[in-house]
Formats: sequence, C-alpha cells, structure tokens
Amino acid sequence: MLNIIIYEDNDVFMKKNVEGVNRALVNCDIEYKIIKFSHYSDKLDDIINQKGTKKIYILDVEMEEPVKLEVEVPVQKEE
Repeated sequence: MLNIIIYEDNDVFMKKNVEGVNRALVNCDIEYKIIKFSHYSDKLDDIINQKGTKKIYILDVEMEEPVKLEVEVPVQKEE
C-alpha cells in the first residue's frame, strides 16, 4: 500500500491535487490511499513518524503551520 499524504489548506488546490493523483495512478497496478490534511495534527505526526510504510508527500509550502518532516537521503560514494 502506498500512502499519499496531501497537506493543503486551500480547498480548490486540495481537490486539484486529489484529482491529479487519481489521474496519474488510474492505469497503474498500485494500491494507494490518499490521506488529506488541511492543518498540522497528531495524526499527521504519527504518519510522518511511521516506519516501514511507503509514502509520497504533496506539501503546500505556504501553510500557516510548519510541517515537522525530516528526510533522509542515502548518499552513494563514487568509486
């Protein structure tokens, strides 16, 4: 299961994001769930800190409340 987390406070943009995700994945053989947030909450924090799940975040960069999201990127050494 792929969780797609959309963090957006504008209803129009939220709808466009949901429609865009559904259009992009309609013909794919991927089981996914869209989880929507319009403000920061404990539930969002729990999802962010959940280990072992596949997630894609679509974030509004102009939110009133900051998202506490840390991203780890593996660095490969050149040989």
